[in-house]
Amino acid sequence: MVFVVDKHKKPLMPCSEKRARQLLTRRQAVVHKHAPFTIRLKSRTVLASTLHSVRVQLDPGDKTTGFAALSSHKVLVLGELKHKMGIKDALAARRSLRRGRRNRKTRYRQPRFLNRAGDKRGWLAPSLMARIQQTTNVVQKLRRLLPVTEVSMVEGGTGTRTKYNRMRCGLGKKYSYDAGCVGVSAPDHSELRAPSVFVWSATGRGNRQICQPDKFGFPRHHRSREKFSFGFMTGDLVRARQAKSGRVVVGRLGAARADGSFYITLPDKKRFAFTYKNCQLLQRADGWQYQHKLIS
Repeated sequence: MVFVVDKHKKPLMPCSEKRARQLLTRRQAVVHKHAPFTIRLKSRTVLASTLHSVRVQLDPGDKTTGFAALSSHKVLVLGELKHKMGIKDALAARRSLRRGRRNRKTRYRQPRFLNRAGDKRGWLAPSLMARIQQTTNVVQKLRRLLPVTEVSMVEGGTGTRTKYNRMRCGLGKKYSYDAGCVGVSAPDHSELRAPSVFVWSATGRGNRQICQPDKFGFPRHHRSREKFSFGFMTGDLVRARQAKSGRVVVGRLGAARADGSFYITLPDKKRFAFTYKNCQLLQRADGWQYQHKLIS
């Protein structure tokens, strides 16, 4: 499945991989985004197209949230959102470093205790707020890629119905399947089962902490304020080539160092090293990692 937008970047109904290749070969469309892969039609508009209502369904979870896009009980998208973890630990580490400065012979940092909101109504924990914002961000991304008309999610007391729909379809326990089975009715077994699933991981946009301490809390080194190195930044989607072996790899840039030595982390956790001279930018980093995995 390939996402499609018109010449004004308005979402249309998706098409198959074969149809997308034909449109690109005939030069009737261009690549709009590499991840998630989206094509843009050169002459088609929303007014001249036939659109169907698309409903986005969510199954929120602690570490993973399932999402699905359906049109007339036909599944268009099955996916999983991997939430960013470690937010609570990062806040605790920052708090301990600030407290440690007051006990050492360093520049005094006054405790801030008058900048707290007096009314706690509506307050959420930072980790919970991050999960809500990431889920909302996924819905906004789907709205830019699909003509979404309705959004629904699992509410309190409806988890049993979701499990019943999944078991009735004979599907295994997966967050994407749970999202597709949200609601009173669910698609048939043949419609809901898909060969692959989208996996979108929230990675963040970098670290604003300049001073990097050791395990005892003392400064070890300082980060550079420049995020770009030779026009690249960490998280960019690039096409890289090794000069000696000639091997070409497309992936997310693991680190953009100031000396021009970059690398991409491969699926087997090995590093594919190269230089900035053998690197081509495909898409700027947006704080997310997009993957398309087969369902085992």
